[in-house]
Amino acid sequence: MKLSEDTQAILDYLTASEVQLRKPNDIGALLEIGAETGAAEDMNDMILAGKNIWSVYGIIKKMRVGEEGMQNMEEQFMIEMNTLRTLLVRFLGETSDITYRRFELTYLGMSQGTIRNLVDLSHDLAALKNLQNRAKYDS
Repeated sequence: MKLSEDTQAILDYLTASEVQLRKPNDIGALLEIGAETGAAEDMNDMILAGKNIWSVYGIIKKMRVGEEGMQNMEEQFMIEMNTLRTLLVRFLGETSDITYRRFELTYLGMSQGTIRNLVDLSHDLAALKNLQNRAKYDS
């Protein structure tokens, strides 16, 4: 998918100011689809879900197996993962079959690989949320 100058500028800014993006092509594609379809609300919902996943994932990584609250955090993690998957399916409904298949294979399966891919995508969505928050509160 060819990215617009605006989308590329966002990716360049994030790359320069945040930790390295893990899925820049997919974030770019999602931003482009959102701009083309006017799906700003759905995009914001995905950004928030990604931020939530990344936050819960960070907490889980710091916990020890069997630690109090671990089960609740794991349940919350899976709830957020399913939320993001549902949002992706809805968001990609109007895209080409090629784009949908690529996202389906990468993010919508139930393998360890797709879970890792969703965590990586969530990392990048969290970076977008941080950018939104800086723009909102630092102005």
